[in-house]
Amino acid sequence: MIESINNCKCMNELILIGKVLPYNKDYDLSLYSNQEVEEGSLCLVNDIIDDTHTNEIKTKKELYSIDYCPICGKKIEYRKLNDFKLKMTKK
Repeated sequence: MIESINNCKCMNELILIGKVLPYNKDYDLSLYSNQEVEEGSLCLVNDIIDDTHTNEIKTKKELYSIDYCPICGKKIEYRKLNDFKLKMTKK
């Protein structure tokens, strides 16, 4: 697992409003995305609305892996989380 470091201000704001999320296995990766994405990599979020034609509308998130900030173009830097830190953050 990895985490992003030294994020630019615009990337932090995109994370805050939910337009960028760290990848985990609960989300679907887009077919157009790099399929070698490591857990924790930052991805752009695309909300997909699924109309089941039954009075119920479901939304799901589809992620697109990114290497650079989509606003300013700064390269996203990562570091690997060690096992001790992973045990401390998981509940």
